Amino acid sequence: MLGETYELVREDQGFRLVAEKISHHPVRTACQAEAKDWTFLQAPKPTQKFWGKSVELNTDGRAHVLLRSTGEHYSWSQATCYLRNVVAGEKYIEPVQTMTVINETTGEKAVATFKAGGMFSGRSEDVTVQAYDAKDSVLTLGLVGKWTSDLSLTSSGTDTGKKIWK
Repeated sequence: MLGETYELVREDQGFRLVAEKISHHPVRTACQAEAKDWTFLQAPKPTQKFWGKSVELNTDGRAHVLLRSTGEHYSWSQATCYLRNVVAGEKYIEPVQTMTVINETTGEKAVATFKAGGMFSGRSEDVTVQAYDAKDSVLTLGLVGKWTSDLSLTSSGTDTGKKIWK
């Protein structure tokens, strides 16, 4: 409901969240979550398009995380996502295009590129991540893998085989 505020306070876990729908047309929400070591802020403006068998989901607006221990501030925008097989079949979400995560404190960034599946090739879970320094120069380190299962470290574009997330 427009203007209705939702609040969750978990003093036993040192966590609180406040969220509100701030606009109905266009839809816009805002939220802030805080814990001992971080603060999360976002005011997304979602839009969707129906394409027959799938729904395209776009979210305008950046999410922000402030880390208290380091003083760093990160922000990112959500990649375009598709909800596939809306009418029949196994439903799944597929991110496509890019998502950029920026260290607002230092200017460094990482660009995640999600490989889109084709009309007949099925789903794609492949992602590559390229890191950049504050001067926008490509760094030798990056990531490659599947966003649903695991990521491996790359060096100069070559997979090192070292899994850093599973």
